Amino acid sequence: MASPPAKPIGSPQPWVAGRVAAYHITHIDNLESIVESGGLDCDNGCAQAGRVPVSIAYASLKKQRAETVVEVAAGGTLADYVPFYYAPRSPMLYTIWRGNVMEYEGSQDEIVHLVCEVESLAEPGRFVIINRHPITALAEQFDDLTALEGLDWPLMKATRWRDTDADGDRKFRRQAEFLVHQHVPIEAIRLVGAMTDAVAQRAATALATLPNPPRVIVRRGWYY
Repeated sequence: MASPPAKPIGSPQPWVAGRVAAYHITHIDNLESIVESGGLDCDNGCAQAGRVPVSIAYASLKKQRAETVVEVAAGGTLADYVPFYYAPRSPMLYTIWRGNVMEYEGSQDEIVHLVCEVESLAEPGRFVIINRHPITALAEQFDDLTALEGLDWPLMKATRWRDTDADGDRKFRRQAEFLVHQHVPIEAIRLVGAMTDAVAQRAATALATLPNPPRVIVRRGWYY
């Protein structure tokens, strides 16, 4: 199996050699509450705290995630974990761009990428690696970093991830996830990527109260 690339796909350099980038997408309007709560909370955590973030996901998919059991790490369901992708420009962002998420009336340029390092989030018993879209029959769950070697890294690098006649599983593999139980502290966010200067400025303003805010950059290539 191929090892993860030394320079994580889509992430700005420099990163520490061998580190793997993890990308969480959220609406720009959620940044203020993320700062106030000290980081990213899982769906169940937000619900318990009475917070209702701007959702960019299918309601039906959220329901499925709340019912999908995690059999490793701290257990629970997918809704007990904060999800990350291993690359920007995800299939989920594509379906948002196409206007297929009826519950979301905004556009892709209102979405930001919050970038962390997998290794800094990999506290034993609190993280899960899933090798494809987690709500599929072939999805496998792991709580060992060696499972990164089994991910399709060339596909993570590719800008085109559509299924083909020869490979009908590309889209699902491109949606592999890294999950963190319950909460990701805001200090773990190393970078915020935006599509436009205007949204980048909004992000910088929302993060300005932090003692050491993450860098905010414009990365048009992370979007469609």
